[in-house]
Amino acid sequence: MKPMAPQPAAKPIVWTIAGSDSGGGAGIQADLHTMQSLGVHGCTVISAITAQNSVAVKMVDPVLMQSFTAQIDALGVDLPPAAIKIGLLPTRLHVEVLARRLDTINAPFVVYDPVAIASSGTPMAEPNMLVAVREQLLPRLSLITPNGPELEALTSIPATSPALVRAGAARLRELGAKAVLVKGGHLEWSGDHCLDYYQDESREFWLAAPRLATRHGHGTGCCYASAIAAVYALDYPIEDAITLARAYLQQGLAGAQ
Repeated sequence: MKPMAPQPAAKPIVWTIAGSDSGGGAGIQADLHTMQSLGVHGCTVISAITAQNSVAVKMVDPVLMQSFTAQIDALGVDLPPAAIKIGLLPTRLHVEVLARRLDTINAPFVVYDPVAIASSGTPMAEPNMLVAVREQLLPRLSLITPNGPELEALTSIPATSPALVRAGAARLRELGAKAVLVKGGHLEWSGDHCLDYYQDESREFWLAAPRLATRHGHGTGCCYASAIAAVYALDYPIEDAITLARAYLQQGLAGAQ
């Protein structure tokens, strides 16, 4: 009898809970591209339908709550996640419902990229959405990845110096987040290098990369958080997941010049 060939190991499952980007450069579409290229199986929960391209957001249409919860519940039946990446949550109710669902999913790792304002400056979520994030979502997160403006919106601490970035990260941890990664793309004081800052209860570090002059920055936050979730799901420790995800993002930006 011919011996059976060894079966390939199943890919880790990573969920993305985010908005659909009609331009394909951010949101669900960018998340799936990233997850596919890093070797994990991406599942989707769409929180909003957006009409946008690489330069502007024309419309954000939150999905009905029944549809939002049905997607989460359907995946929970037979596609348990090794990691979850969260992006756009357009309303306070979406945040509150997701926070309750996370208690039942028991995902090993949850990373949130707090999308509230598009790169073009267009608001993408209700103003009170961030209140629900502070009150209910932060305590359920393994990692939150704000940029400078998002850090200030969540903490009222401007990210205008290294000391204030550290203070803002500490404030998010006081509110419940287990770890914080402040992205350096908007930190102009860092000069020719983009400095990302990581902090958890026992350690902190900075990651430096050359700042690239590019017009292809749309969706970088989505890709960064998705890459972290994907690499973590491949059984890397968090510091390696962040470092490898940052290298993946840098390579993509350099190649798009």
